[in-house]
Amino acid sequence: MELTQIPVQQVHGMNGSSVAALGRGKIRLRCSKGRVLILKDALYVPAAALHLISIGRLCDDGLVATFNSTSCNFKNKNGKMIAGGTRAGKDLYHFNGDPLIVECVNIACTTPNLETWHHHLGHVNYQSVIDMAKKGLTRGMPTDLSTLPEICEHCIVGKQMKTPVPKIREGTRAKYKLEKVYSDITGPEAVTTNTGERYMLNLIDDFTSFSWTYILKKKSDAKAIFKEWKTLVEAEAKSKVGIFRTDSCGECTSVEFETYLCKEGIHHQLTTPHTSAQNGKAEHCHRTIMNRACAIQSNANLPPSLWGKCI
Repeated sequence: MELTQIPVQQVHGMNGSSVAALGRGKIRLRCSKGRVLILKDALYVPAAALHLISIGRLCDDGLVATFNSTSCNFKNKNGKMIAGGTRAGKDLYHFNGDPLIVECVNIACTTPNLETWHHHLGHVNYQSVIDMAKKGLTRGMPTDLSTLPEICEHCIVGKQMKTPVPKIREGTRAKYKLEKVYSDITGPEAVTTNTGERYMLNLIDDFTSFSWTYILKKKSDAKAIFKEWKTLVEAEAKSKVGIFRTDSCGECTSVEFETYLCKEGIHHQLTTPHTSAQNGKAEHCHRTIMNRACAIQSNANLPPSLWGKCI
């Protein structure tokens, strides 16, 4: 009779599941022998497996309910029979008579628009949806073509292309020790060391391909470790660190670290975001170390004489 649309409201069941209520209002139920039962302030839940009626709400509306082990009856204040039912199973009572019919369900239905079909069809382009709707290529596909939706950001990100990173080295190689140093911080690893470290700092000299590996308890320790490493290697190599290349995100890009590098006259090169291949030496070094560690771990129970063959 009177049913209006409401914001989607979840109706929760006993087992934690829920279904959406789309409307609220009065509903007329036609029971047996032409009797009519009006439910006030009822929720319209089209996805519900069962149509449930609150006995307490019926009694609040003036009906009198009587129950026994096999049946139930509802009467008005004058004692006139309105509806009845029989017990089904252990907990529920079913109305008797003709199938219940919900009359005059005047609830606003929204026609799916281009954006809705775009999402449901796996982000197909808008023109394909328009062609399908206008040419009747699909049955039961009402579409509101009155407005053109905004550009889908997910499509922009998902369909972008980038030029592949060359598999051969580009640019000139360092001409002396420490002219160019590659670095990367990895972690947190799933397994910690005996002293609680979960991160690893790799440093690779481009001229000699010599690498240094330090384990860290937290990423913020990278600056202190780098300062110690810099003092040691510059004294050994009799040269200064010139270029320091790292990923574009991480502890090495903090303001404090950047200030230190600038003060020491070190040029900090950053890779393009989400393009770790530009820091390939550090990535390869990390993979080599992890592969060796995994090989040792998987063969830890073998005799020492076989370790070299397995690694």
